[in-house]
Amino acid sequence: MSTKKQIYVVLAVGLLVIIGLAISKIKKPEVNLSTSQAAGESVITENDITYLGAKRMPFYTGLNSKAITGRNVNGIVHLFVYGPDGVYEVADDGTGYNPDYTRSG
Repeated sequence: MSTKKQIYVVLAVGLLVIIGLAISKIKKPEVNLSTSQAAGESVITENDITYLGAKRMPFYTGLNSKAITGRNVNGIVHLFVYGPDGVYEVADDGTGYNPDYTRSG
């Protein structure tokens, strides 16, 4: 004769099998990583990028910037640059770029 514990174990295993079968029947969405289905546009390519040139920072940032981020404020890009003396905010008005980095302003 079966004990209560054995009956509970059999019921628990049966319940897990039923749940597993139910989960396996759920339709999973198909994901296509080659295109952006949400935006309806294709993935960005090298033809979508235009090199404007280089622009010098108005302050010394050390040999390299350790962190940089940006935001758009009324159509003007503001960059936050981590320098040796703290964080600087630089407004980029879109001028002063030069394709030759040695002549950038």
